[in-house]
Amino acid sequence: MRYLVRISILMFFLLAGIAPAFAQDACTVSTNRANSARLRQGPGTDQAIVGFLPANTPFQPIERFNAARRQVWYRLVPEQVVPGVAVAEVWIGASAVTVAGNCDAVPLRNPPDTSSSSAGGSTTAPAASLPQAGRWTLTLDANTLLSCVGTETITVPTAELWQDGLTFRGRVRETGNIFTIDGIPFNPWENNQFNGSLPLGGQDSVQVILRVDSRTQMSGVVIVTLFIDNVGCSSTTNTVMVRTGR
Repeated sequence: MRYLVRISILMFFLLAGIAPAFAQDACTVSTNRANSARLRQGPGTDQAIVGFLPANTPFQPIERFNAARRQVWYRLVPEQVVPGVAVAEVWIGASAVTVAGNCDAVPLRNPPDTSSSSAGGSTTAPAASLPQAGRWTLTLDANTLLSCVGTETITVPTAELWQDGLTFRGRVRETGNIFTIDGIPFNPWENNQFNGSLPLGGQDSVQVILRVDSRTQMSGVVIVTLFIDNVGCSSTTNTVMVRTGR
C-alpha cells in the first residue's frame, strides 16, 4: 500500500496546474451566529466536538460526506476554522450552516454501495467481518475525480496519476477486530467500512476506505489530499481488492 505515497508527487504537479484554470462559483459554508455551528472531528453527531464555526466568514469545504437520513457533512481545513487545535480532520453538518455555491462539485468521500444481494442469496459480508488473510490485488478505476478548493471537479484518467499501471499487490493480515494491508492498520469506520491512512507530512495524506463485500473481496475509494500554497486539493478513485492467494 505504500506505493500510494508516490501518487502524491504526480498529483502535486497536475493539481497545481489545473487549480487556477477551473475557478468557479465555489461552495461555501457559513453562519451568522457565534458558538452555534459545532465542528466535529468526523462526519456525524456521534463524533467529538472540536470547536465552533467562526461567525460571518464563508469557508470552502474540501470534501463532503452523505450520511444516513440524507445528512450531508462538509470537511473543512482545520487551520482555517480551529487554528491551534491538533486535529486531523474537521467536519460541519450542512443543517447547521448556510450553504452556498456549487457544492455538488465538492469531492464526495462515500465509497459505492455494495450491500445489494443477488437472487441466489447475498454475497455481502456481515457487519464486522474481516477479509481473509493472504495476498490481495488492488485495482484502481480507470478514472479519477480531481478538484481543489474553489474549482470545479474534473475527471482525468487515473493512469495520468499513476504511470506504473492500475493494479497493485499487498498482503492482508487479521489482527483482532481490525486488519492490516502491508502493515497499515485499517480500523472500523462508518457504515461497516474500514479506514486506513498514510500521512504524507503536514496535512497531506492518502486515505483508503474499504467495505468488506465478502471474505475474498473488498471495494471502496482511495482519497489523496494535498495542500498547494495552502489550498486544499484532493483526488477520489474507486477501487476493488480481490484475494489472489495465501
